[in-house]
Amino acid sequence: MQLIAAAAPLALLIACEPGGVTVEQPLPPDAAAGDTEPGSSTTWAGGDDLDAGGLDGGLDDGGLDDDGLDDGATAGESGGSADDGGSGSATLVPLEASWRVTASAPAGWTMPSFDDSAWDELPAPLGSGYEVTSPWSGGGATYLRHRFEASIEPDDVLELRLRRDDGAIAYLDGVEVGRWNVAAGTAGGDASVTDEVEGADGYSFFIAMPPPPARAAGPHVLAVEVHQRNDADLVFDARLRRVEAATPIESVVIQARTRAYGGEYSPKNVGAIWIEDAGGTFVRSLAVWGSVRREHLVAWYASSQDDRTDAITSATSSSHHTRLVEWDRRDASGSVVPDGDYVARFELTEANSNSGDALGPTLSVPFSTATRCGTHTGGNASIDHVLVVTPCP
Repeated sequence: MQLIAAAAPLALLIACEPGGVTVEQPLPPDAAAGDTEPGSSTTWAGGDDLDAGGLDGGLDDGGLDDDGLDDGATAGESGGSADDGGSGSATLVPLEASWRVTASAPAGWTMPSFDDSAWDELPAPLGSGYEVTSPWSGGGATYLRHRFEASIEPDDVLELRLRRDDGAIAYLDGVEVGRWNVAAGTAGGDASVTDEVEGADGYSFFIAMPPPPARAAGPHVLAVEVHQRNDADLVFDARLRRVEAATPIESVVIQARTRAYGGEYSPKNVGAIWIEDAGGTFVRSLAVWGSVRREHLVAWYASSQDDRTDAITSATSSSHHTRLVEWDRRDASGSVVPDGDYVARFELTEANSNSGDALGPTLSVPFSTATRCGTHTGGNASIDHVLVVTPCP
């Protein structure tokens, strides 16, 4: 295998490339409606410079506003209030909705029948240490509930987007439907939060594809518990929508969180996300961070031969965070590939892996584009919270 010659240590990278780290920023749940996600060239906590790139038409609402109305419709046509979205609307729980909130919740608090009338009622986003609508202390746990009326049918496709600091677990009618930065198999709490949120993660909306609840008729409840690692800052907002009633998901959407593993230059790291077919043949690179250090991505380079056509590219990352990319089902030549079995591949390294140091962590997640609205997960100690969502045409 031929690699780029004259490899230099990762430690030299910060000196020879622009300062800071350019992070591909996940698109806000409803950019067209003016949601409060940072725009281009905005520097936030942690020094990460957020690129406005995001997704290109896969998950945004397009012409559908967050009240669940098509452009030009009136409230009377929606079938319900703007807050609840109405029984037939796309948005079931909108951004900036009002939530019942408390710092302590008893058993059964995630169920629709639970009485939360004694809890505070606050509009999102809420938290502390961020620009929020409702100040709320970040110490300890925060429990949130939003009740909504809707008829959710068994064949409805739901998409949840949630912003959190540091970790969160979401429930729909008492059933866990999403978990971010909280160890699997735990019920939350500071000890189970994997790590503190830094940089772009506190401004990102993470994805889950909840199954429809067992009971179609409302009322329904979206409940979320937010936990901190050690710090006191907190932020929360969420949106739940029907995909089929809004703009379909036309691309394969891939989300993954990288984590330090103690390499020589940790936490600085280079990495790549790419697609192969079921036989291991390279299809296309989606993201490569590490412009002059990418030769240390041994698995990616062997597969791609340094093909970065139309991939999101950036310098070496000075920290670890969550990345969200999409694949429009085209190969590196721009041709649409047939439906079938593919593999999302991930690699990162914090060392000179092409110069005698150990190879960095890798991960492969098989999926099929022939599976409508399929969700595929995976992860290891260094690449986790992986979610691959196949198109929902």
